[in-house]
Amino acid sequence: MVQLVKISEAEYRIWLERTIVEYAEEKVRAGNWKEDEALKRSEKAFRELLPGGVDTADQHLCSIIDEASGCSVGVLWFAREDRYPKPVAYVFDLLVYEPYRRQGYAEQAMLAMENRVKAMGLDEISLHVFGHNRSARHLYEKLGYETTNVYMSKRLGLAGEGSPTVQPGTAPRKS
Repeated sequence: MVQLVKISEAEYRIWLERTIVEYAEEKVRAGNWKEDEALKRSEKAFRELLPGGVDTADQHLCSIIDEASGCSVGVLWFAREDRYPKPVAYVFDLLVYEPYRRQGYAEQAMLAMENRVKAMGLDEISLHVFGHNRSARHLYEKLGYETTNVYMSKRLGLAGEGSPTVQPGTAPRKS
């Protein structure tokens, strides 16, 4: 079993540095951000979301503690969000450290979070998963999460040199 405890300042600093980089990489991989701007955009997003660090209001940054060993096996970050039709808990990050993966810690952490969310008077948890992260999608589906939105893209490659650029609702110009 696991226990969720407030993250220490030291673990927070390590987690934040790592997570900023990983989030930037994920946004590039998903095609959302350009590589040369990704790190700055990620840093800005985290500054805005966590202006008070571990003490930011309504943000819950938790170490996932294995009760048997007392070791931190990862981090779970969720928040109370009021931007939906009703307040919900929103999961921003679930990280299980490499040596502890595939041992059930992520599932246990999510279930432990459910109890906290209920105690907060909330009855819904939302989250975002990058489309290419199949293992995370599988975990959340196993835990009963349902898909509420799907954004899809198809990459067509670069237009050949000299190809006309067509804006929606216009015809290509002839040279």
